[in-house]
Amino acid sequence: MKELKTIIKCDNTLIAEEIRDALLEENISCMIHDETMDTAAGAYGALPGIAIKVYEENEQKAKNIINHIMTERRRTSIWCPKCGSENIEKTTLHHINIHRWKLVIVQMAIVWIIYFMLLFYINEIGISQKWFHYIGIILVVLTVFNIYKLLRGRKANRHCKNCGHEFFKEE
Repeated sequence: MKELKTIIKCDNTLIAEEIRDALLEENISCMIHDETMDTAAGAYGALPGIAIKVYEENEQKAKNIINHIMTERRRTSIWCPKCGSENIEKTTLHHINIHRWKLVIVQMAIVWIIYFMLLFYINEIGISQKWFHYIGIILVVLTVFNIYKLLRGRKANRHCKNCGHEFFKEE
């Protein structure tokens, strides 16, 4: 009698079905065991995983196919650039740190107001015009840099459930 061997345990039914379809495409008979234990089905407690079993004589060929599938899945999976976790959820596309606009505008307004106030009192304070021009050039460069950073538009459509980092990943 032929003996069935468990070659992999999957976390969810989607991966199990993908592997089963690939094995059947290669004419390898297989069986899915514990497919009702999917976390999406609402099972409680420790989940043993969804087992895929094949006959002993097809075990090595099946493992090669599974290795190829899992390598491809790891290559294309989405992971957090901050902590490396694959526990990622898709969110709606939004700009992150929108309040930065307000903060930078207020900061730059205060700095420019102080600069123009100094312009009127330059002789009384005792700052030479040369230094005053250097300060003006630095302020212009900082303003342009801050506006560039804000207009660059950092966006996020993914959220890491482990560390809370938000990032953008194209579909």
